[in-house]
Amino acid sequence: MKPRAGATSGALCLWALVGCEATSTRPRDVQVDAAVVAHLDAATRADVGPPPRADATPGESDVLSSIDAAPAFDDDALFDTSRLLEVSIEMDPAEWNALRREGRDGLDLRGLDCLDAPFDSPYTWRTARAEVAGRPLGQVGIRKKGFFGSLSDTKPSLLLDLDRVVEGQSLGDLSRLTLNNSDQDPSLARTCLAYDVFRRAGVPAPRCSHARVRLNGLDLGVYVHVESVRKSFLRRHFDDDEGTLYEGTLSDFTPAWRGTFEQKTNEDMPSTAVLDALTTAAQVEDARLFEALEAVLDVDAFLSFWAAEVAVAHWDGYAGNTNNFFVYVDPSDGRARFLPWGVDGTFQTPYLLFEGEVAPASALATGIIARRLYLHPEGRARFVARLRDVVGAVFDAEALIGRLDADAALVGGVLPDAAREVHARSVDEVRAFIQSQPARISRELDAGGATWRWPLRGSPCLEQVGALSGVFETTWGTLARNAPFETGTSSAQGTLRGAALRSLSGGAAAGYSDDLSQSALVLPWSLPNDEIVFAYVAMPNARFASGPVTLGPSIDCSLNRYDVATGAVTGLAACLDGVVTLYEAGVAPGARIAGDFEVGLWARSSR
Repeated sequence: MKPRAGATSGALCLWALVGCEATSTRPRDVQVDAAVVAHLDAATRADVGPPPRADATPGESDVLSSIDAAPAFDDDALFDTSRLLEVSIEMDPAEWNALRREGRDGLDLRGLDCLDAPFDSPYTWRTARAEVAGRPLGQVGIRKKGFFGSLSDTKPSLLLDLDRVVEGQSLGDLSRLTLNNSDQDPSLARTCLAYDVFRRAGVPAPRCSHARVRLNGLDLGVYVHVESVRKSFLRRHFDDDEGTLYEGTLSDFTPAWRGTFEQKTNEDMPSTAVLDALTTAAQVEDARLFEALEAVLDVDAFLSFWAAEVAVAHWDGYAGNTNNFFVYVDPSDGRARFLPWGVDGTFQTPYLLFEGEVAPASALATGIIARRLYLHPEGRARFVARLRDVVGAVFDAEALIGRLDADAALVGGVLPDAAREVHARSVDEVRAFIQSQPARISRELDAGGATWRWPLRGSPCLEQVGALSGVFETTWGTLARNAPFETGTSSAQGTLRGAALRSLSGGAAAGYSDDLSQSALVLPWSLPNDEIVFAYVAMPNARFASGPVTLGPSIDCSLNRYDVATGAVTGLAACLDGVVTLYEAGVAPGARIAGDFEVGLWARSSR
């Protein structure tokens, strides 16, 4: 009863917290960069010298190593898709160590008021020196980025703010670099491909390429380099860049969800007028829906944005997950335009995260505006027509596969051996999806289209639903035997939603997680009603050592139910606070693993 990777922990269950079933949850491939893991400490040594120059080495002649050193140059060169952009960063080793270990956890959703304001950033701006494409820069600001799914303390996603320390410092019109680790996409191709589709559909979308990043001389690997949505982006796509830009993160135009929008421009003049107007318009009756929406939203532009989201299967965007999008209020008419963001979760079967089900290929309508239009006869007809246009004229499978193959050749040649097989397999999955997606959507539309049967979402906020404590003992390597009742012992007691939890008998197993990137514990208990529940705890391999481990961003911990008849795993609660103490721990085969735990249990509010 070893939990499948991604089924009982990690980003998917942390978002859903309940209803995560092994039979339905989409597995998450994880790229394991063995070279980075093995040599990470080299980046924290005080004696590490400055980053080497990005000179091409044999077999890497495709690395962009220089840009005209003149003050002005075309920043399109930074998004040359035929070459890897070389980025070298030098910073204090202790500062880097602190940066990479920062992160989020479910505490962002804790409390019934979690949607009342934008989510606080847990990341601290620090100072570094950088060299981009052979061009030395002065001091820059650097911080980690990411919400839940892309967090890593070995290959963190990064923001470089070029003018944070040196006023006016830029590369062409760019003053910020966004470097995504692509942790959820081992192909490293989905982001750039998706933005290509959005642009071809007439939707303003970031430029995108690939970069190779070094930190204090250590090769962190290949990143996806995405144009930041800032003033420079707005200038390229709109006649006027003085409008207000909002970022949506678990945000929607309903009274309960509207508070999480974050204003990104004109911060000295806070305003929610357009957000309020869209929220009001989304509530009106069908007869007045288009009139109300058109007054504050470019509906035609929204249909193109929405159709592109569906075409690339952006399950984690606005229409699919009320997440990862921008809204820009264009001063030319005062109406809102939607912009895509965070599109690494594309070109794969779309998954409704909170609902725990696979979505239709031809419809995503979780966000209230998409929902209202899809359930409206005229809105659905206009959306279907636009989706057919996008699938028929914009979603060019041959061109997309050509770009995919070019990116795969560029990236695959510089990946470490340990990552190449996973990368190649992921590229094949993307290629297969691209080839089949137009026909899949057309079949559904030709059959009358998909029925949107899911209700409007309730709150994702978490409440404490119990607590659990206990002890365990086992040996290292027993997790692979998939028989935890036979390979160790444990006991536990606590409460869950007012009911007492007391184990009759318990087992324990420990070993590497399926992707080898973490050390994991499985602690199963038989309950008086013959049910089996188990705790799953996983942490970075470096944290698996004697001593207390405080639950936090890098620790996965959950309580789950196991169905003996079907093998399904259902998440009951997440452990978001507390401590797991290891008396003894080691990763040598047969090493004794013993400890205790005392944790709080949290789940989505039932109110």
